[in-house]
Amino acid sequence: MVSNKVLTVFIAAAIMMGSCDDFGNINTDPNNPSVAKTELLFTNAQTSVSDVVGAFTGTLYVQYFAETQYNEDSRYQTPSFDYTGWYTGPLKDLNTIIDLNTDPATAEDVQTGGSNANQIAAARIMKVYFFQMIADRWG
Repeated sequence: MVSNKVLTVFIAAAIMMGSCDDFGNINTDPNNPSVAKTELLFTNAQTSVSDVVGAFTGTLYVQYFAETQYNEDSRYQTPSFDYTGWYTGPLKDLNTIIDLNTDPATAEDVQTGGSNANQIAAARIMKVYFFQMIADRWG
């Protein structure tokens, strides 16, 4: 009886050990790429421009506009408003584009979105636009 248990444990251990030789493609997520495509990062930053143009709370803070009804924003009573979404969203994407195009290890791989110099120039122009909106609205 003891030998059956020992034999069963030994066979189970051998099967487990034999199946652990290669995990190559198992840990690769096909839905989340490990390297970002710069053209998609730039498109994401472009879609955020409408959020910048349409964001009126900052203009209420500096009194460019005034409210007559529900005037909490123009009286600085908005409890949880911040613009960190611009830093963690489009500005981070634009910095990633610049970093990938200036790094010699990745510069050749990201040329599917255009030449490195053009991608860097476009990303810098977009960054300036976002920072101009932030400076105009919050000083």
